[in-house]
Amino acid sequence: MTGKILPAMLAAMLIWPLAAEAKGGDPAEVSGALATVVFSNGGRILKMNADGSDRKVLFGKHRRPENDGLGAIEPSVSPDGEKITFGFRREARYEKLIDIWVMDSDGSHARKLFRSSLDRRFGDPDFGPDGKIVAASFRKNSRLGVARIFSVKTDGKGFRTIYRLRQKARPWVSWKSLAEPAVSPDGKRLLYLLDPGYDGTYFENGYKSALRVMNLESGASRELSEYSL
Repeated sequence: MTGKILPAMLAAMLIWPLAAEAKGGDPAEVSGALATVVFSNGGRILKMNADGSDRKVLFGKHRRPENDGLGAIEPSVSPDGEKITFGFRREARYEKLIDIWVMDSDGSHARKLFRSSLDRRFGDPDFGPDGKIVAASFRKNSRLGVARIFSVKTDGKGFRTIYRLRQKARPWVSWKSLAEPAVSPDGKRLLYLLDPGYDGTYFENGYKSALRVMNLESGASRELSEYSL
């Protein structure tokens, strides 16, 4: 999965809320009327007041911050402020995999919801307006690959596919994948990235992943930008 992307201009056009961004780190999630900022740094999840005071480590307290790209990433706070979901990046056979975790907003009761493998990968968890987690996954075998955007309750129940992209394996053609799902505040639209199979290759105009929006009532989708930056 790709890193967290905040297409601010396009999101504003779609009346998407803008999240605050922690300089030098992953995008931050703001809760409680801009009173508290939740963000990731060095593989940990932290929170602090909007003025920078009362900084606390919620997850990864025993982890030494390193710039290895591993550990907890991209936290998202539930609409009621009670839960935090995030990705946890780890290495497996020289590849980086992401598991999906959830915990209480004070850092307690952290648990893994989905564990990635080389043939089934998860990532990019984010809370929807209904309090369910929206995330992306990809599963493959020697003949078929399935990219999926799904929603699930914080207890791991109620798994529901929102969008599925099935594809057959073809020689010399890489898999398409879906990433960075985000549901609009009214629950009617889904913003996501479609990687056409270049695995995030950088071209002159940006990364070759199309930014798309889907009407969740009709299922119709359209492209907003051919390249995501």
